[in-house]
Amino acid sequence: MRGRRKQGTLARHMVVAGDDRRGVGDGDVDPPIPDGATALRATATECWPRALIASGRAERLAAYWRTSLAESAAAGLPPFARHAWSERLADALYEARRARRLVRGLEGAEAQLASEAVGLRARSRATAPGVGEAEGEASRLSRLLVVTEDGAPRFYRAVESLRRRHAGRLEVLVLACDEVRLGERLFGRGRRARAVLIAHKESLVRFGEALWSGLGEVSDSNRPE
Repeated sequence: MRGRRKQGTLARHMVVAGDDRRGVGDGDVDPPIPDGATALRATATECWPRALIASGRAERLAAYWRTSLAESAAAGLPPFARHAWSERLADALYEARRARRLVRGLEGAEAQLASEAVGLRARSRATAPGVGEAEGEASRLSRLLVVTEDGAPRFYRAVESLRRRHAGRLEVLVLACDEVRLGERLFGRGRRARAVLIAHKESLVRFGEALWSGLGEVSDSNRPE
């Protein structure tokens, strides 16, 4: 009896690699946000990577983020910026995957960010003893979680919880497509992906450039009805 109970407990905590249909930490209580870990978000120009600021693209990206967030809020949608599907953005994501800088699935993204957070905490303690993770991390976007628009409310609550836990360096963008289109475009026929994490600043910069170049071509399909 004890062995079966232990086995059931382990099964509840197992994470299936690449399974992005479940919410992260389903059934768990969201951990508190550390003091100072305010969500700087992409609405502030200075929070974008320096390369995008230097090129003059960050200001327009931040303005777009503000507008898109307001539209999502007005429409009662999940609290994330949104963008229409475009081959330009898909190409940028595919290049990140080819460079092994793209993590598939919400669980994979959570594990990647948690591992990075451990390194950031260790580095901040080594360089500035007594400084916590929230203050030790650079308050600049370096990771982007791209999610599809066909998730259940529970999925988007898990996404928001993840974003809040890594506030200051992680942002979320909803791409107007379903998990089949995104998965097959990035990983091949028959593959699905409801969430992918851009896990390198250089790839984030390239995605930001692609997003910036297409802002004048945003279609009405990106706007909530």
